[in-house]
Amino acid sequence: MSSEALTTQEAVLALGRLTYGPTVETLKQLTGKNLSLWLSGELSEVKPEQHPLLNGKTAFLTQRLNLQQTFQHPNFRRQTQNISEEAAAFTTIKRFYSTNQVLETLVEFMSDYVPVPLYSPADWARADYDKVIRNNVLGTYPKLLAQLSLHPAMLYFLNGQTNTAVQPNENFGRELLELFSITPEAGYSEKDVLNVARMMSGISFSLIDFQTRATPSEHFFGRISVQGFTHANARTSDSKVILGRAQQMINHLAKQPATAEAFSIRMARRYLNDDPSPDLIQAMKSTYIKTSGSIPGVLTTLVAHPDFLATPTVKVKRPAEHLASTVRALGLEISENLLEDKFENGVLVIDALKLVLAILNQQGHLPFDWDTPDGFPEHASAWSTFGGQIQRWNMSTKLSQHNLKNIFSEPDLDREILGYSTMDDLVTRVSRRLLSSPLRAFDQKEIVGLLTKNLNKQLPDQQLRERMSRMAFALVMATEEWNLR
Repeated sequence: MSSEALTTQEAVLALGRLTYGPTVETLKQLTGKNLSLWLSGELSEVKPEQHPLLNGKTAFLTQRLNLQQTFQHPNFRRQTQNISEEAAAFTTIKRFYSTNQVLETLVEFMSDYVPVPLYSPADWARADYDKVIRNNVLGTYPKLLAQLSLHPAMLYFLNGQTNTAVQPNENFGRELLELFSITPEAGYSEKDVLNVARMMSGISFSLIDFQTRATPSEHFFGRISVQGFTHANARTSDSKVILGRAQQMINHLAKQPATAEAFSIRMARRYLNDDPSPDLIQAMKSTYIKTSGSIPGVLTTLVAHPDFLATPTVKVKRPAEHLASTVRALGLEISENLLEDKFENGVLVIDALKLVLAILNQQGHLPFDWDTPDGFPEHASAWSTFGGQIQRWNMSTKLSQHNLKNIFSEPDLDREILGYSTMDDLVTRVSRRLLSSPLRAFDQKEIVGLLTKNLNKQLPDQQLRERMSRMAFALVMATEEWNLR
């Protein structure tokens, strides 16, 4: 990573990849700064949240309760799916407004890497699963993977809850090897899958004391060998010993060079492009191995590599990212006061948030709502359909034109935008705000032409300026540059 100060365009590029999109404020903060020092500050500590929905007494009940309290709370007991929905709403608000934007992107990355669906068999545990990721995402992947593997949400999702020595269930074992660690490139065998299942057998979550435990009578005892990990796995009646052995196996698999490479490739695809260079992957893999899987360490290596600022914007924004970046760029706020808890049949009544979730659901990107253990797709092609792009264009147009008054506030049209002299000047100002660079000459000409055709000089000056500014935002947000990162 260059030690030089970032230009405005470089800052836009970095914020577009490392956060949910630049705002006027964050762009000012990063422009002229050293990217390495800025990122180090972002990853060294969790900063206090500033947004009223996220600081102090949050409106999200699941964030104030532990797993047992959430499960037993009368507002959730009969409708446990509401816990999952509140987790999705909380995550969406964090992406819009969190002061810890880099951390939020890492949370999403890990939620896709080791996923549990929004509406899983243990939906009552989905919010707590998210907490475990958030509380450990600045640590190491082996430690986080071990915690997630023994979490009730994962135990129920991949049938660990019913995995016994007599009737081994290989679902988790197969996904641990195929997706969460070494991947098929390492050449694991069916015997490896069975041995993972055996080591994990008898491990379940108790709804009596809300602890993950091992039942010795249901656990397989005997020698275990998986991809270089061997253990005598002698008989014991101590639940903690059995859990410890399972964690040792997971830790071993998560520290393998094959896992380091798979982790690096997926992170590079998430933050940079679908075909990262071998040199970049080798650098990230090396850091992973040296740091025993430090998640922020591998990200820092990615950002420090020359490819990070040299690679053009080619990744299509996924729908949730597109929505968040639009909200942030336009300075939108949720339209209603959400600082007080309101419940109706166990559901947190935040109508605006329900509508936001409905928007994301329609676009196929509601947080965590992916049923298979491979997580939401990383490749751009999965999100590049014409229909999907039309949905995103329509959404940015509605937000720019303030057509969703029941959800969001008016766009933040400051003096810099409203003070334009001509349509050409207006488009230049808007593109500078959104992209920090001029549009291509063809796009500039087309947008100016569309604005000129819709110019209604009979409107009062202030009203006309606001109308044309909103239209300019909508049209610039329809360009390729805005929809890529």
